[in-house]
Amino acid sequence: MEENYELALAKTENIVLVQLLLLGQYYAHHSYKEVPDQRPHQVGVFLWNYFQHEPEALPHLSGVTVGSIDRVPSKDLDMIIRQ
Repeated sequence: MEENYELALAKTENIVLVQLLLLGQYYAHHSYKEVPDQRPHQVGVFLWNYFQHEPEALPHLSGVTVGSIDRVPSKDLDMIIRQ
């Protein structure tokens, strides 16, 4: 029970991440450019670029938050996407 509780806590942000992935998908399909000074837009675009071919993998993330993605510099996020 304790392991399940800890796993649930580690995945609490996943609902938000899925919503941001969908926001990034919307931007990708509607030719919107990301708004550089707004965290949800940047994170959503990154998530879409990273998970667009396997979106079902995103709910398996554990311990990832919007803030942890946001703290990564844009150039490093771009490198992650390219790899």
